[in-house]
Amino acid sequence: MSNLCYKISVCIPEKYLNALMDSVAGAAKPLYPGYRRCFSYWPAKGTWIPETGTSPFSGVPGEICTEDEMKVEFAVKEEDLVSAVKAVRDVHPYEEPAIDVVPMLKWKDVIASDGTNRCCRRFSAFCGCGGSACGIPVHRGTLFRFRRNRPEEPWPRRRRTRPPPVCQ
Repeated sequence: MSNLCYKISVCIPEKYLNALMDSVAGAAKPLYPGYRRCFSYWPAKGTWIPETGTSPFSGVPGEICTEDEMKVEFAVKEEDLVSAVKAVRDVHPYEEPAIDVVPMLKWKDVIASDGTNRCCRRFSAFCGCGGSACGIPVHRGTLFRFRRNRPEEPWPRRRRTRPPPVCQ
C-alpha cells in the first residue's frame, strides 16, 4: 500500500456538483481520518471554442463559449486515483473535461503532528538527507523555497561542481 496522495481538480456545471461529490466519495476511501466527503469548491468561469466535428455540452462549434462552473478540488490516495478519476468522468457532462491530477505532499509529511519539523524518507531523493530530521521546509534542494529573513540579501550562489577528469 502506497502512502502517495494526489490533488484532483475539475470544473463542472453547478447542477452536477453534488452528483460529482457523491460519486467520488463512493469511489474513494477517506483520506483524512474521521472525515468523509472532503471537497473544496468555488465559482469559476470556463471558456472554450469547440472545433468542427465535436459535440459540445454547451455552445456551437467555431464560436467562443463561456459557462458558469464550479471549480472542485479534492485529494485521494494513490490506490483510489483511477477510481476517483473514473467517477469524475462518469458524472461529468462535458465531452472532454479538464481533469487536473497533481502529486501532493500531505501536511503530516512536512510537519509532524507534534509541531516539529521532520523529513520523510520518501522525499530523501529531493533533499538528500536520507530521512534524518533535516526539517524539510528549510533544507536546501527540497521542493520548498522560503525567503531569507533579510530580503535585501540575495540567495546564496550555488557552487558548480566540475566532473572528474577522465583518465586515458
